[in-house]
Amino acid sequence: MFSGQGSQYVGMAKELCEKYDAANAVFDTAEKVLGYDLRAVTFDGPDTELNKTVNSQPAIMACSLAAFEAAKAEGITFDGVAGHSLGEYAAMVAAGVVTIEDGFKLIKARAAAMQKAAEANSGSMYAIIGLPAEEVEKICEETEAMLFL
Repeated sequence: MFSGQGSQYVGMAKELCEKYDAANAVFDTAEKVLGYDLRAVTFDGPDTELNKTVNSQPAIMACSLAAFEAAKAEGITFDGVAGHSLGEYAAMVAAGVVTIEDGFKLIKARAAAMQKAAEANSGSMYAIIGLPAEEVEKICEETEAMLFL
């Protein structure tokens, strides 16, 4: 199962790349396709750079595939893959539906389009974890915003 945007944090997958050549090779491919030092943004940050959609989406995909390669190096096999939102792209690569190069080309275009849309439209999004429905409803009633449930 490959995760979507929002799961990123500075330093993710750094240890995997230090331990597994196959994980490191994922970043080699990503950087070749993307044209910038994805390791620096992912491993060293700062958060403000990593959290930009144009960076976070390729970083999450690279980390997801690095973890996948590390798991394979440890002898773990799989019978299927799944992805949530952005994670669907890593799942497609893992399943062999697209090459890793094409996967990063796709994610580069997706991230650029979503970054452009985010800059053109102000707003924010929150993940609500563990609050009772009544409390969420109260917060929504007190907030001047559009809400989609």
